[in-house]
Amino acid sequence: MLLRLGVIAPGGRLLPPEDAPMPLRRYLTRDDDGNGRFHLTPEVSLTAADVRNLQLAKAAVAAGIRVLLQQRGIAPEQVDGVYLAGGFGSYLDPESAMAIGMLPRACAGKLHTLGNTALAGAAALTLDPAQWQRIGNISRACDYLELSGRADFCRGLYRRSVVFRNHNISRRS
Repeated sequence: MLLRLGVIAPGGRLLPPEDAPMPLRRYLTRDDDGNGRFHLTPEVSLTAADVRNLQLAKAAVAAGIRVLLQQRGIAPEQVDGVYLAGGFGSYLDPESAMAIGMLPRACAGKLHTLGNTALAGAAALTLDPAQWQRIGNISRACDYLELSGRADFCRGLYRRSVVFRNHNISRRS
């Protein structure tokens, strides 16, 4: 929302109060080092470091998705469903994730949140030990893809994914 409102620039910089839209200027300040801060409440604020951490996390997820799609030779439009588990999936706002480029726009309507799948799996095994075979079959059918050693991930896709650019972010008046 702060991108859409023009408080955060596409590069991730919190705008100086004088450059922000008039109604939001009172929430923006600078600390002694000149770093931006957007005050959500008197005690809670969003800092430039917070925005940077979001950019880095967003870039890792977006680049990882691109590598997976390339590995399978498919386009985002060909994905039937995206399943998000744990706290990440439970608390992620899909529209915001697509707006900042974390998830492809083609995922709209295909996102499914699963909640705490680790707990559900542990409970299923406790209640029905026969599930071990099913879990083993699923595990053997999965492929492991190491991203950290891939040049396309580290030097290309990740770096290009850091900036909030061209992801249907438009200012609302």
